[in-house]
Amino acid sequence: MVVMKQVCQLTLRQGEVLRERLDAQQEGLAVIESPGAGQTRCCPRCQGTDLYLHGQASGLQRYRCKTCQRTFNALTGTALARLRKKEKWLGFGAEVVAAHPLRQAVATLAVYRNTMLGWRHRFLDGMKADRSTML
Repeated sequence: MVVMKQVCQLTLRQGEVLRERLDAQQEGLAVIESPGAGQTRCCPRCQGTDLYLHGQASGLQRYRCKTCQRTFNALTGTALARLRKKEKWLGFGAEVVAAHPLRQAVATLAVYRNTMLGWRHRFLDGMKADRSTML
């Protein structure tokens, strides 16, 4: 109830910023949740496809595998697992691709520098593991 009172007291510009941020968060979660074209979701542990919905955590749908009884979400087993601030990952990726300096990315996304350094190392480690040994 208190939150609704605060939202009603926002200026027009503050309301627009709030709407943009909520839309960006939903867009980011939709990208994360989609399994990909022509792919079906499977268990990261046993590769089983006999799954059922098992609630939500941190805005992501959880699943339970009927074969091994493990729960997981779309990020389990990826470089993005257990990272916070999911709504800002797409913006961070755009900053990395544009080769902007870390200082500019911190100012643009309003994320603490150490958080971005952690993301950068996690993403670079993931790319390093996927790199082939021969050209």
